[in-house]
Amino acid sequence: MDPKELTPNTYTDANSTSVLRDHIKRRRNLGTVLIAQAAKDGGADVTWINHDFAVAELEGRRTLLYQNRVNELSSAMALAAHKHFSKQLFQQSGVETPRGRAVSSAPDALVTADELAGPVVVKPASDMKGRGITVGVSHPNDVEEAYRRARHAGSLVVVEEWVRGEEYRCLVTPTACSSSTWFCERSQ
Repeated sequence: MDPKELTPNTYTDANSTSVLRDHIKRRRNLGTVLIAQAAKDGGADVTWINHDFAVAELEGRRTLLYQNRVNELSSAMALAAHKHFSKQLFQQSGVETPRGRAVSSAPDALVTADELAGPVVVKPASDMKGRGITVGVSHPNDVEEAYRRARHAGSLVVVEEWVRGEEYRCLVTPTACSSSTWFCERSQ
């Protein structure tokens, strides 16, 4: 095919413009925006939780929309990836969690770290694979830098007390724990 015959990828129709504008203006995940738009077009009511998550409701059924995925397994993954929400679920179920809270500014992160009075963990509220996490900081400059790093990975940041110990990660399916990993603590 002659390259002159190719049409550039331009999206000028009203629907595409609306979707892209929503993605850019509100810093929402493009995959979630596209799925949410399709759900709306299909008659669903869509409620946004944050820039990555939305819930579509149609005929009394609710589905969690996360990035480019919509199914039970990805919904569970999405919930697990949202550290602040997961922490709230654990607390409501009686599971002990480190003290701390979600913050939306560097000054708020400093106040929270000061209230916790010890080394803290600063991390994005919703991300996976350890991106943007800083462990064991207590100096105000370090807390501010950790906040910026976490903020770069997500819009909401969690500051919580640092609990020393071993870390285990498990991959769980509805019927089994299919793998587990042990992370030993690094010496400082």
